[in-house]
Amino acid sequence: MKFWSWTLAACLLAAAASPAKADGTFTVAFAGSMGAVMDNGLGPAFEAQSGDQYQGYGMGALALAHLITGKSLNPDVFISVSPGPMKIVEAAGLADTAAPIASTEIVLAYAPKSKFAAEIAHSKAGGWTTILENPDLHFGRTDPKADPQGQYVLYTLQLAGLYYKQPDL
Repeated sequence: MKFWSWTLAACLLAAAASPAKADGTFTVAFAGSMGAVMDNGLGPAFEAQSGDQYQGYGMGALALAHLITGKSLNPDVFISVSPGPMKIVEAAGLADTAAPIASTEIVLAYAPKSKFAAEIAHSKAGGWTTILENPDLHFGRTDPKADPQGQYVLYTLQLAGLYYKQPDL
């Protein structure tokens, strides 16, 4: 298990000392990218340690931050991989502390059976940018209004456009 997973586990297990809601549930809103870790690992570990029921809500962290500040969602813990959503919750006066526990990287992932796989695998530095411009390529990212990862993909493309002198990238 990576360091951040241990840190996150420690935070959740420490939170077990906090009282659960009257119905015995402990709710955790988390960035959707953490779904497997939360629902298959840390959530069940939390239940075993605390005796409280774990209820997880995973989706884009910006969307969660807005649900929390709009009082549509009231989790016991909010976990975002990036600081932006946490700052929204803090600015609304709904969190006393936000501690970074993880980081993220942007990667270009592709299906090995994609008709572009060989071209991507053998592209030289910057060659991936021209592959992305192919109209037959299906490129996916999350919604930048709901998820910081979607924002980071757009920032990455903007920076790559500047770096590789392809302003329309």
